Formats: sequence, C-alpha cells, structure tokens
Amino acid sequence: MKNNNKARALSVSDLPDIYKSRYGWRLFTIRTVYIFMKLFWKIEVDDNFATCLSAEDREPVVLIANHQNFFDVPLIILALNPWVDWVCKCELFNIPLFGKFLQEWAAIPFDRSKVDLTAIKTIIQRLKAKRIVGIFPQGHRCRTKAELMQYRPSATIVGLIRKAEAKVLVVGISGDFKFRSKIRLSTQKAFKLEERYNAGQSDDEIAYDLLKSAYDLAKRPYPTYSELKSHELQTK
Repeated sequence: MKNNNKARALSVSDLPDIYKSRYGWRLFTIRTVYIFMKLFWKIEVDDNFATCLSAEDREPVVLIANHQNFFDVPLIILALNPWVDWVCKCELFNIPLFGKFLQEWAAIPFDRSKVDLTAIKTIIQRLKAKRIVGIFPQGHRCRTKAELMQYRPSATIVGLIRKAEAKVLVVGISGDFKFRSKIRLSTQKAFKLEERYNAGQSDDEIAYDLLKSAYDLAKRPYPTYSELKSHELQTK
C-alpha cells in the first residue's frame, strides 16, 4: 500500500473487550485481505489519516464515507488505526458464515425498511462508549448518477451525532477498482458539527453536506441539494 502513513499495525487495545479473545484471527484476516488488495490495486492513503483523530483524548466519532465497492470497508480499516464498528444492512447478517463474520467484527445490523430503533440504540451505546462507528449514509453502493439520486443520506445520522455528542470523520474513496488501477483514500481532521454548521441549517441539509464532503475529498461529482430534493418530490 503506497502510504506515507504506514499500513496499520492493529493492537489489541483497538478491539472492544468482548472481541479481544479472537484477536489473532482478526489480525490474520486483515493482513490476508491487505495482501490481496495490494496485488490487485495501487492503493494510496493521504497523510491526514495519521493526524485526523486525537490519540490523547478518546472521543466518540461517526465516520462517514462514500460507498462504491465491497472493499471500501477493508480499505478504511487498513488506513485508519483505531477499530471501527460498522453499520451494515441487516440482510448481510442472514448470509451463512458471512453474517457470523460480521457479528464477530462488532458490526451493527440496520434495517433500512423502517426506523430501526434497536440499531439506533446500539449505535448511541457504542458512541457513548467513545467508539468509532462507521456509516455509509446512502446505505447502498452507488456508482451511477441515478443511484446517487435514489439513495440520499438520512437526517437521522445527524440526530445520532448530536445525541452522542460525537465528532465527525469524513473519508473519501476514489478509483474505479479495475485491476492495477489507483485507489486513493482521503480524509480531514475530525470535527464537531457546531464547528462547521450554524443553528439555521436543518439536519437534512447537514446530512447532505457531510456526504458531499466525502465526494469532494474523493474528487467525484455529487448531485446538488436542490437536485436531490426535486428528485424526491418527483418520485413520491
């Protein structure tokens, strides 16, 4: 992995207490996936990953990223040192073996067909425990403009961030994931919502801007807020 910030060396302290017993297996899995990805792509990680989070003061963090490929999650795991608890669509947990794999990696199942109060409660609990929770706001891999228009971010994410008084870490992933193509991960320093947004902005507008920030970091086009709202009205 081409990276001024070295490929991560996972420590046991990164794991939730209940998951430390199988640390060796997780480390083996991470390193195996890393070798596979290094063979297939030219991976670059910007220097900001080394300083985007404060090592001295552990705080709850919601990680927000654009989503276009199955390997987005392991790429971020390799770029970021602390452990991330990922929110995943609940359908994945019904897949034999893979569902068990997600459970053992502290993933959080989320039912996209409703307001999933159980998942929301779990996310807030993890954040209150000063953990990092990773969310793809679209809840779907999006590669085309039609998909970007269809799967827009929910204002619920902003409510979770406020409830847990969490910081936000935005990550942008760029690349077409073709064999030996360049994949780049970019980020910026984690921030509090009040540091960037004013009281007059709605949660819906903030949710949009957070995701757009990920696409900006990835240098990928993203529809305007008015385009998304217009599309939403047309499809109701």
